[in-house]
Amino acid sequence: MLFDDMNVHIVHSLCDDPYRNLAFEEALLTRLPEDEGVLFLWQNRDTVVISLNQNPWAECNLERMESDGVLLTRRITGGGAVFHDIGNLNFSFILPNRYYDVARQGRIIVDAMRRIGIVAEVTGRNDITADGRKFSGNAFSVKKTHSLHHGTLLIGADMSRLAAYLNVSADKLQVKGVKSVRARVINLAELNPEASVESVRDAVAAAFSDMFGRARIEEWSDLRSGKLPVFRDPGFCGELDRITERNASWDWRFGKTHAFTATFANRFAWGGISFGLIVAGALVERAVVHSDSLCETLMPRMAAALEGVVFRTPALAEALRTVPVENDTERDILASAADWLQGQEIHS
Repeated sequence: MLFDDMNVHIVHSLCDDPYRNLAFEEALLTRLPEDEGVLFLWQNRDTVVISLNQNPWAECNLERMESDGVLLTRRITGGGAVFHDIGNLNFSFILPNRYYDVARQGRIIVDAMRRIGIVAEVTGRNDITADGRKFSGNAFSVKKTHSLHHGTLLIGADMSRLAAYLNVSADKLQVKGVKSVRARVINLAELNPEASVESVRDAVAAAFSDMFGRARIEEWSDLRSGKLPVFRDPGFCGELDRITERNASWDWRFGKTHAFTATFANRFAWGGISFGLIVAGALVERAVVHSDSLCETLMPRMAAALEGVVFRTPALAEALRTVPVENDTERDILASAADWLQGQEIHS
């Protein structure tokens, strides 16, 4: 068989701690042996998860979240903010780079939906839809030996709470051609009343096994235990604890905020972006770039390129054009952002 040299595992977490679940996913991504692949299925208690380069102050209703006891954390991938509750199931494909294929992994989710009587398709830059509405948002990260493709599966999520905690920009909704965040998403239970977290989890596991080979589902409530070979790595549990602590920290979730001298923001077909600049002596002293783009590693490179540049938009645009790119998507993002920024006016 095509995947005979890869050992596959399906891990079902009974933990609902978002800091721990995301830490487990990341630790697997960086420490799995090269011949191991994992499908990780997990749920979080009430949590808003923002992407690596997003600004929580702009993306979330933080006051409402605090009042309602909703947690905030940040993931290592790009994309938009999402709300997790027990009506949502998360999946993570963590696969060796030689077998990582976003289209193939998307087909696994589509096949899983077929097994529960729902016709689905992969659409746009990172969505999976049914009946023209989104039930799954996906994001990605590529590391040295393994890559991560993870996403949400809305099954019986509380849509009113989803809308209450996420500040989705009007520009983003216009791009999607809808009037509200509730109008563009759907629960799988609306399409099939018999759909449950358990039935969807079983369907995804079965579709994964059919693609990569049979794998037994392992369940546990303490992510230190289990039979994955990676647990024999003496550094794994220490890494798991370190990332869990980071995920819960103020610095990771909120970052350092600044009183910016100037801000520029726009939305493109590939996502929204905002530049926050602190200027001293006519030079950019510090730059922060926030975005829901899926190219999560590009934004720090863009910010670094702007620091020390003369505070004139043509100079800023030219600095962006010098940023090294890793693929055509990054090249397109940089070109469109630079062309737009060059035409902006600086107001004193």
